[in-house]
Amino acid sequence: MIVNQKRVWPTGIVLGLLVSVVIGGGTLAIIITNQWNGISALENHASLQQTNRESKGSDVASSQASNSQVQPTPSAPVAKPLIWQLAPEGQKLHSQSALIYDLTRGEKVFELNAQIARAPASLVKIMTVLVAIEQLPDLQARTTMSATVLNQMSQSNASVAGFVAGESVTINDLLHGALLASGGDASYLLAEMAGGQARFVALMNRKAHQLGMTQTYFVNTTGLDHPEQVSSATDIAKMLQFALQHPTFRKVFESREYLYQGANRQLLINSTLFKRLPQAEINNLTVLGGKTGTTDRAGLCLASLVRRGERELLVITLGAPITAWPNPTPLHVADLSEILNHLRLIER
Repeated sequence: MIVNQKRVWPTGIVLGLLVSVVIGGGTLAIIITNQWNGISALENHASLQQTNRESKGSDVASSQASNSQVQPTPSAPVAKPLIWQLAPEGQKLHSQSALIYDLTRGEKVFELNAQIARAPASLVKIMTVLVAIEQLPDLQARTTMSATVLNQMSQSNASVAGFVAGESVTINDLLHGALLASGGDASYLLAEMAGGQARFVALMNRKAHQLGMTQTYFVNTTGLDHPEQVSSATDIAKMLQFALQHPTFRKVFESREYLYQGANRQLLINSTLFKRLPQAEINNLTVLGGKTGTTDRAGLCLASLVRRGERELLVITLGAPITAWPNPTPLHVADLSEILNHLRLIER
């Protein structure tokens, strides 16, 4: 059961500008903070301090002062900051929307239709897992996978993690099942444990509002197509950036596989990204983790985390075409490889 909620559709990214003027001791400091969802740029313009003193020194002292020369001190060369740049060849993508965001510097590297609202497919499960972690902190708490949930997923043609009816599963099992295998069964059951689908979707939309996700509205926890369920590359980057700050989320997100230990069997849950990605090292960049999504309405979608040295990047792509069911050519993964192959670090 879905609760209808009123949507607000402002355009663009909301920028907060705080100007604080502090005057004291003859010092004027102006601090400007430009904040986008936890990423802030701080510019502190120099303070001017002037002291006028009356001195009645001797003629000798005055003569020494007037004859003294201030020698300039040679300044050390300042290293120019290195920034990411995407070569034109890497901008020829299959995806309809894309965003590359430098988490380390808090800067956009590249964007393509990044603020256009589109169907997000299973990238919705990023928010599902984030809210579940906040609502269900005991990762070892248990529940039972129900036949009703599995039947609903089967009727909706949703992807599943591989649990069977009657199996005892922990919250941790379900988090991995939802994020790695993109299991609708795991996502649905997490919401049930946290108070039911309607309450959980309301919490997802509340979190989206808190994060300034102005092009996003959630209708379900699985990412199955619905005319009103939309997001944008910009909003997904905001959501993933926030989620990665939570240690539990990051640990699950960066996992390539997870072994479920059932009472009578084991189940190896694999990452849908790493099953499709030929290699995780591309152009000295390491793909740490990612969430895929695919529906008829959304096309092929991908939200990934990439690192080189101490620098981390988010790469979001939405709306790559589906070539053939049931095993479409992974053009979203091809776009990720194309982007990484043409990223360069240059001096600003």
